[in-house]
Amino acid sequence: MIRIFGYNEATTDLETLNGDVIVDPLKAIVHKYENGDYYLELEVGSEYSNYFEEDRTIVADIPNASREYFRIGNVVKGNGRCKSKCYHIFYDFKKVVGYFGAGATFWYSNTFYNALYRANENNAWMISSNARFTVTDYTVTGETDFPQEKINYRAITMYDFIQDLLKKHGGYLVRSKRNFGISRIRPTRDNGVTIQYGKNLKSMTKEEDW
Repeated sequence: MIRIFGYNEATTDLETLNGDVIVDPLKAIVHKYENGDYYLELEVGSEYSNYFEEDRTIVADIPNASREYFRIGNVVKGNGRCKSKCYHIFYDFKKVVGYFGAGATFWYSNTFYNALYRANENNAWMISSNARFTVTDYTVTGETDFPQEKINYRAITMYDFIQDLLKKHGGYLVRSKRNFGISRIRPTRDNGVTIQYGKNLKSMTKEEDW
């Protein structure tokens, strides 16, 4: 089931709500790449045109992942259809700039969780009463990922900060609904899951890699 919500969700828990409309898609495929893109390729009929607008929230049921949150973006309308590349809600972090002065520094140590928690602690937008995102601790007991480190925070976004951690220290990015973190344990790879194809599908291509 795929549901479309408004721009400003009244609650961060969208699991049990129906949203503005429940859509019957012509095509819905989730693409999820290790430490890379995570998006829903969505195509619906023109009857949903009024709901198919930039930045609306999508809640989609995904095999092996329960329900996930995405944002409508890159909308194309025409020929009786609406298409969108809906990126995971995680990519909201591209809009979250740290509340530090230019060149400010802070210390983080030992684990990915500590580093992310400290950065999260300094971003009021993330830790406000709506609890928009939650840092998840994937640290193995007794594990240390790297030595204590001081970072010069140059007003980059939280997304950039996370990418810097991955580049410097390795690890695997975990994104689940509004929870995020970095793990040393490699998650199950899932490079594409078809959620649904519409009944009026007129053509199909099959590719086999032997």
